[in-house]
Amino acid sequence: AFLGRLSNNSDASACRPSFVALLSELEWRFGQSGHGPARQLSCLSTGLLDGYLRPAGRLSAWLAEPAVSSRARVCCLLSPTESTDAVQILPSGLEARSDAPGFETAVAACSVGVGSGNCCRWYFEVTLVTAGVMQIGWASTDTPLLRDEGLGVGDDAASVAIDGCRCCLWHRGRQDKRRYRWRRWRVGDVVGCLLEFSANQQQQQQPQSAGGWAAARFSLNGA
Repeated sequence: AFLGRLSNNSDASACRPSFVALLSELEWRFGQSGHGPARQLSCLSTGLLDGYLRPAGRLSAWLAEPAVSSRARVCCLLSPTESTDAVQILPSGLEARSDAPGFETAVAACSVGVGSGNCCRWYFEVTLVTAGVMQIGWASTDTPLLRDEGLGVGDDAASVAIDGCRCCLWHRGRQDKRRYRWRRWRVGDVVGCLLEFSANQQQQQQPQSAGGWAAARFSLNGA
């Protein structure tokens, strides 16, 4: 209702201070919410306040001290430079959103591979704020990230992904519903992605089956 009144006001600039105050309230109140739509309101408010409607004296949320200190304690963050252009990396460095129509990709600034031993395991989790179409998984540095063509993780021979909205795994750009064994994902679900390398697999750099790497495993809420 407030947005409607603002857009219909003949002197919208007079409403700007009230609108900025509303955005600030939404950003603060729902910033740590576990409720998907509420958290999206907070993220959208942060984007508007840092961009189009930044009030005088406001420091970008990315540069504010709480966010800087939080990122300093994390060893692996999402990378704004390696992700596609329309992905918004939030100040924590651990959360991403996109309001663009294309198929955007968020990339973590962390390379994985075999360490000093013969076997190495890597694992990460994603908590879903929305439950729409997403492909979450593992990719190589050669995987094409082309939003206009709809290409990302799971769409080439060197990547594999889980898609809990369409209830399938992705590899070589093809769906594999047979290997998907979970219910459709929901807001708040935790998606786990495990990758286990051996020295031989590191040399080959290729998936071993139509369902993805022989050593790639996914989970939904720990199952």
